[in-house]
Amino acid sequence: MIKKNITKLLLLLAIAFSALSLTSCSTIPDELDSLDKTLVAYERAIRWRNYNGARALQVKPMKVSDFRRQRLKELRITSYKTIEKVIAPDYSKAELLVDIRYYYDKSAIERVLTDRQVWLYNEKSNRWQLDSSFPDFKLY
Repeated sequence: MIKKNITKLLLLLAIAFSALSLTSCSTIPDELDSLDKTLVAYERAIRWRNYNGARALQVKPMKVSDFRRQRLKELRITSYKTIEKVIAPDYSKAELLVDIRYYYDKSAIERVLTDRQVWLYNEKSNRWQLDSSFPDFKLY
């Protein structure tokens, strides 16, 4: 009798634990999903030289001089790797550390830039925006 009750109790606990673990794994906040999509869009914009697309994700879009615009046309990204991502508990802010490897067409030297990014979630527009400057790619 006691053995039968213990078996039932263990079975109920196993079912309850399984149900609890399934519900906790399946709920990803919309802000996190939106952040991931925004980070991928920003990375693609930088990698493929869509600087207007990258600027559109900034809180205050940067102004680009003609000189810098010409240099950016010669820039080639070889690698874009997120090293660290810290997200605020309330999902309002994300801080990233990204290594960007690049070179210029006129130079055979690959350089590495560590870019610190601060992303803020705008509740009015339901989107993430970059609140830090554009990566400072050094000239050749």
